[in-house]
Amino acid sequence: SAKSIKNIGHNIEEINSSEDKILKKNLDQWTEDFHLYSQELSTLLDSYGLDQEKASKEFITSQAAKIKAIEDELKGAESKWNTSFQESYHGKSFKKSEIPTMFNISREIQLSLEHTIHAIRLWSTQLTDNIVEDLILNDRPHTE
Repeated sequence: SAKSIKNIGHNIEEINSSEDKILKKNLDQWTEDFHLYSQELSTLLDSYGLDQEKASKEFITSQAAKIKAIEDELKGAESKWNTSFQESYHGKSFKKSEIPTMFNISREIQLSLEHTIHAIRLWSTQLTDNIVEDLILNDRPHTE
């Protein structure tokens, strides 16, 4: 996730140093969307807490549904960002180098969020497996 964002650092600097207001407006919107998705994921993680005793199978199942909803919404985000970028330039001129730069930024933002979701999914699966194992062992301590 972090590597995807690191990969576009130079692209973001290039757009931010540009005088093109349309590019900056698109980038600002994508950045805002990224922060909103990140906040949703952060809130989701915070709700798990560090105390596994609070995490029941039902709770984790409901969290998995929330992860899926965010993931489904995210699937259309890159397309939405690219469409808004294209529409904002309809009939206007721009540098050819700006097109791949903007598409690269939108793709890497989406990849970053997808990787974060994947990490949360793996972690929650491990947590679920531990709870199921604890139920099978009647909450007796076990070693891994």
